[in-house]
Amino acid sequence: LVPMIKIYGVVLSLLIGIGTAFLYPAKMASVPNVVNIQALKPANALISGSGTWALTFGGLIASTVLLHIGILNMFYLTCAMYFAAPLFLWFVSLRHDEDTESSSFDVIKDIKQTAAFLDKHKKALNMIMLAVVVSLISATFYNAMNTLATDVYQVSVQGLAKLKWMLGCGTFYGACVMILFGRRLKTTKTLVAAFLGLFVFLITAAFCTTFFKARLWLGVIGLCASVLKITVDTILQKVSPNFIRGKIFAFASMLETFVSLVGIGFVSVCADIIHPLAIFHGIAVLSAVMVVLILALNRDFRYFVLRI
Repeated sequence: LVPMIKIYGVVLSLLIGIGTAFLYPAKMASVPNVVNIQALKPANALISGSGTWALTFGGLIASTVLLHIGILNMFYLTCAMYFAAPLFLWFVSLRHDEDTESSSFDVIKDIKQTAAFLDKHKKALNMIMLAVVVSLISATFYNAMNTLATDVYQVSVQGLAKLKWMLGCGTFYGACVMILFGRRLKTTKTLVAAFLGLFVFLITAAFCTTFFKARLWLGVIGLCASVLKITVDTILQKVSPNFIRGKIFAFASMLETFVSLVGIGFVSVCADIIHPLAIFHGIAVLSAVMVVLILALNRDFRYFVLRI
């Protein structure tokens, strides 16, 4: 029975992962066809903020419901929610422009088309690379935080849940900032401020030794990561035309997933060799490097984002 449960668990995880891989590019690529270009930042922030709270409260609700209905019924309930979710698409009205992306099942053709577009439009490629860096920072930090909390500070399971809650709150705060002020914030200043925030609070993470201090540290780090993600997604939506936007976001999602796995693997392999605080310092240096690249080394990128 146990081997069968393991097999079903692997299959279920695989199917959920495939569904998520399809959902994210389609969701992000469709936003410009739902709202005006001026409302992209608040719209992306609303999606990010609602998703953060859904994950946060969903975990709390699930743990309570699970005790009352059992594991098997919990799976049935989850399946029912997955089936019900697409019904809300009936309430979404998408604009269909002339250059709307066409359906295609020729994978090789799609790959060539995406590669040709990115080779010609370096600005879109720059945005994807920036998104990859943000994903690498987020994944590496999250796993290093878990290692630091459990292995170094001997935090309990409940304590680790508190830390994750604080980080989730910071992510939500970042979404709120973009909802309220996103239209007025200049892109370059937003990116630089977010990366600088990561640098300062990661380089000083050794001073975060209590749960009270963790509220500030994790809140700011979550806020900065959220602002970066929302800003980069918004720029990528603007520079990608309708006919290829879905493919662009699919390619970006693939790279982001890959580097996230690299970050997770790095922390797992090096946990016994490198202190988690040293990993934080490495991420901080990477954040500082991104500030330098945005403001000094890549002038074309700098002037481009100032015009958006």
